[in-house]
Order: sequence, then structure tokens, then C-alpha cells
Amino acid sequence: METQAATETAVSAAIAQPMSLPARLAGIFYNPSAVLDSVNIRPAWVVVLILLSILGVVVQYTVVHRIGAETIMLQGMKMNPMIAGQKTDAELQEMAAERAKGGAVMLYVSPLFVYWIFIPLLAGLLYLLAVMFGGEIPYKKFLSLLSHTYWMYAVATSVVLLAVVFLTSDPATIDLQNAVQANVGVAFDKTDHPVLHSLGSSLDLFTFWHLAIIALGISIFTSRRWSWGKSLLLPGTLWALYVAVKVILVFAFAK
Repeated sequence: METQAATETAVSAAIAQPMSLPARLAGIFYNPSAVLDSVNIRPAWVVVLILLSILGVVVQYTVVHRIGAETIMLQGMKMNPMIAGQKTDAELQEMAAERAKGGAVMLYVSPLFVYWIFIPLLAGLLYLLAVMFGGEIPYKKFLSLLSHTYWMYAVATSVVLLAVVFLTSDPATIDLQNAVQANVGVAFDKTDHPVLHSLGSSLDLFTFWHLAIIALGISIFTSRRWSWGKSLLLPGTLWALYVAVKVILVFAFAK
């Protein structure tokens, strides 16, 4: 009995102590439950976002340098139905060349927008949804949760992206919108079936993994009063709305 009591005390003490930042950044890949327990005890996000920013800028610079700013600009305009539907290929090429002259820097720093504007905004939306569902989870915990899960997502997808960029003989042929081909979209031609391609590209293994870990964190924040399935409703609802809007826009502007 004494041994069992001592063991339980040691386990409780270990759980009560938040993990160090390096332990969190590594553990989110193989022991996300323990990391999110630590986040629940002591939410932290600033340093994680700084590291995410460094990673994002380095990866983005590498990709832009390898593929070329003009090529990336051209791909972006062709993906924009409001631009591509109004311009010829020659006009798009000319616009891409012009934008690449002064817009390359914006390509390099674009990850900063995702990490310092989009993540706080998304955390706010999750907070509001949690309130609507009757949850009492502080906004700071959502911010910390997303910072850690985006670190996990960014590292994993960056490794795959860099492998694709460096192993492809002609990097200019890479579709950056679907470079990490872990989704159903690869089964549909973008030109012939734009709507199915758009929908399929959203059915992505990395995205589902990300959503699952976010749901795990929300369940932990409620002390498991919310099941994983109920917790998944929060990020799942936002993801479904995003996919619906994207598909509707593609359908509306498809030729």
C-alpha cells in the first residue's frame, strides 16, 4: 500500500510540473497528451510563435530561392479565379514578372502573417465557439494550444515540402498549393475538375492530424468533461466553414 501511495504521489507531482519548452516542442510529436497537460497548467505561446516565425521565414526563403519569385507569383495569380479569368497567359506572365521585382520580400515574410495574425484570430474564434458550447476555457490556453500544434504541423509539412523542392528535377513545375500531396485532391485534375480538386485538397492527412490534436487539447482543458468527439466540433466547424467557402468560390468562378 505504501509503495502504491508513493507511486501515485510521484505521478501526481510529475503531472503538476509543467514541461520545459524544449520538452514540449519535441513531445508534441510523440506524446501530445503530456504536452497539452503541461499547456493546461502553464500556457505559453510567445517563444513558440517566435520559433515558428524563424522556421517559416527560413523555409519560405529556401522555397522562393529554389523555385523563383516570378514562378510563385504566377502560380498564385492562376489560382485566383478573379484574376485568372480576366487575363490571358501572356498578361499573367507580365504581371508576375512585375510583381516579383518588388514583391519577393513579401513572399519571404508571409509566414509572419499566419503566425502573428491568423493564429490569434483562430484562437479567438475557438474561444467564442467554446463559450457557445458552455465551455470555460481562457483565450490564452487556446493561443498556447494553437502555437504548439502549429509548430507540430509546420515542422512536419516543412520537412516534406523541402524534400519535394530539392528532389524535383525542375522545381518550377511544383504546384506550391499542393506540394505536400497527402490529400485526395491529387486524384482530380485541377483544370478539368476544379471543384473536386479544391474539395479533395482539403481532405488532407496532415490537416486531420492537426485537427485531432487540437481536439485532444480542448478535451484536456475541460478536464475531460468534454469527450474528444465533442471537442472536435470546435476546430471541425471552423475547418468545414473554410472548406465550404473555398469550394463555393472555386465553383462560382470556374469556367
